[in-house]
Amino acid sequence: MSKIFSHASSAPAAAPGTQTQSAPAAAQQSQAPAAPATAVAPPVVDVAAILNDLAKKNPEKLDWQRSIVDLMKLVGMDSSFTAR
Repeated sequence: MSKIFSHASSAPAAAPGTQTQSAPAAAQQSQAPAAPATAVAPPVVDVAAILNDLAKKNPEKLDWQRSIVDLMKLVGMDSSFTAR
């Protein structure tokens, strides 16, 4: 994914105001009923648009939509037979 989005993936950061708790405090809270976790939807990303933009900038004519080899070349991965 970092090849497509041009940045390294990082571990999710802790929310502001959250602190790590010591083991005894965590044990005490584990006995209390857990609050339901709210899921945050990931941002919508148009992967095809990103790949089309990369294909325009690439000097080779790559048909990434039909060829796994071309897709791998487009994102800078090893496209050898063993890598596939």
